[in-house]
Amino acid sequence: ADKAQRELQPAEIFDVFENTWIKTKSPLNIIEISERHLEGERGSNVPEQVATMLTVEWNGKRYAIAANGNGPLDAFVSAMKQTPAPKFNITSFHEHSVGTGSDTYAMSYVQITKEDGSQVWGVGKSSNVGRAGIAAVVSALNFKG
Repeated sequence: ADKAQRELQPAEIFDVFENTWIKTKSPLNIIEISERHLEGERGSNVPEQVATMLTVEWNGKRYAIAANGNGPLDAFVSAMKQTPAPKFNITSFHEHSVGTGSDTYAMSYVQITKEDGSQVWGVGKSSNVGRAGIAAVVSALNFKG
């Protein structure tokens, strides 16, 4: 608003938000992601697991990584430990839906704490609830604050 010397329109504000938090692809970019759900027989005591396989770029270098977790986000966080990205834990997670009917998508907000103790937030958006959380972690790792 200061630079434009005028009041910004809602769409302009959202564009700044989206470019700052949602569309970032550096230093971390997900090239490909797939997951497989490993579930025991209904009613059994076998814990549900998700196996995630990814191709990611960290600072322009590609890594093929994979890990299991109790859900897509947990598996993603575990897989990222195989890259040179900073080690981190998710210390806060919030999610809500936006829209109605088949046009609904999820917005996720995560706070990560890196191994050096620094904390940063990220935002993710996806029509897939599990992927919104992953996108939020990517956003946090990419935030240049």
